[in-house]
Amino acid sequence: MPEHCAVLDSSRIISVVVCDGPRDEATFAEAGRAACGARRPCGAWIWPSRDVAPATAPANHDGLTQAEVVSSQGVWVAERELFVRIERAE
Repeated sequence: MPEHCAVLDSSRIISVVVCDGPRDEATFAEAGRAACGARRPCGAWIWPSRDVAPATAPANHDGLTQAEVVSSQGVWVAERELFVRIERAE
């Protein structure tokens, strides 16, 4: 886990991760891999601060609100080894 990232909570499928340092995809991928470990399926959702991250991990992706999704940096999808960035509309 990158030193400026931390897992706040995890359910069977979802991990809530905060990375308050550099916001590059390599860092997010490393944090996601560390958060998920060997769990499959696993989605490690990454937020820039505790202020916008949910306090508890939902049971599945559908348990995240739209506000939580759009305030995230994105999600590491472990079974695909892929980070999906959430783009904000301008």
